[in-house]
Amino acid sequence: MRTNVYSKARMVWMAGVLVTALIGCGKEGPPLAPSRPGPVPVWDLAARWSGDGVELSWTLPARRLDGSRLDDLAGYLVLMSESGAYTVVGEVRFREQGLAMMEGRQVVWEDAGPRGECDVSCRVVTFTVSGEKSLPSNIAAAECPGTGLPVVAD
Repeated sequence: MRTNVYSKARMVWMAGVLVTALIGCGKEGPPLAPSRPGPVPVWDLAARWSGDGVELSWTLPARRLDGSRLDDLAGYLVLMSESGAYTVVGEVRFREQGLAMMEGRQVVWEDAGPRGECDVSCRVVTFTVSGEKSLPSNIAAAECPGTGLPVVAD
């Protein structure tokens, strides 16, 4: 009698394993690795006019939003707005620095092209090797050249 109980329990267990294997966990698609939080946003972005373009400077983040160390930073996007909507005007990957100069975690980036208007506000978004992006940085506004009037930013 005891053997009957064990064999029935074993068959129920095996049926459960078979059903689970056939149905899966209920989520469609291939399994995904857990995502990591993105980098902390840049908080000290500064902008000023330099020649025909805008020069930006900021400190790269060293941490992720969860406080863990950020050791896979790949580059950054530079966004500018002349009429309210921000557009990407530069993408720099650290392997190909281009118009950027770096000293430690300090970055200085110069916009190469002339701007159509003096009223320019800027933001920066950093990204990691695996594609996680930070939230946009603080808004930095350059002073209009020759007027000494600051650009109004949101």
